[in-house]
Amino acid sequence: MRLRSLAGTILLVIFSLGIVNAASAALPEVLVEKGKLPVKFEGSGNSGATRIETTGGVLILCKVLKMSGEFTSAHAGTYKLNIEGCVGPGGVECHTTADAKGVMLVPGEFHLVRIALAPVKAAMLLLLSKINSTCLGEFGTHEGKGLVVPITPINKFTTAYELSAKMVKMGVQEFTSYYNEAGTLVSNAFLELTTTGTQFGMEVSPIKLTMETAVEIVA
Repeated sequence: MRLRSLAGTILLVIFSLGIVNAASAALPEVLVEKGKLPVKFEGSGNSGATRIETTGGVLILCKVLKMSGEFTSAHAGTYKLNIEGCVGPGGVECHTTADAKGVMLVPGEFHLVRIALAPVKAAMLLLLSKINSTCLGEFGTHEGKGLVVPITPINKFTTAYELSAKMVKMGVQEFTSYYNEAGTLVSNAFLELTTTGTQFGMEVSPIKLTMETAVEIVA
């Protein structure tokens, strides 16, 4: 009887650990309070200049950043950054190829990820294809890993969310790692100039997003 009881206890512990590990490995997901996906969003961060800066000291200042997109699934979606009034070294108006002077358009897809487990913190992982611009040349994300942008709040239904993009020093983003679906910590997630491998970062006043209907990011 004691052996059976001990075996049962061991199995219960193993089962519980399996549940915990599965939960910790799961990605955050978005729930819609009323209706269903897709859910569109838009917002801006325009109280203060947007800084785009390389570790080599190349600085671009922009006046306004607008963001739009939609959640197309529980864990992912698409986005577009419209960054306006961009001026680089020597007062040159910077822009992405084929766009107006001073305008940088950055489209891509995003995934919800965790950046901390205790307490849990969530982020949008912004992925983008290689983009050409006048001041930076060709740029993208290092090894396709993405740009980590924390999002709040989590675990409550609301239409109002906030994204935070900060640099801790010249050209270095505040968060450069995240947990993937398997629960593995992925590091070295940052923006880079693809021709030289030079790292660069982006800092903007909090981007306030408004969802078209209330959603909850369950992290």
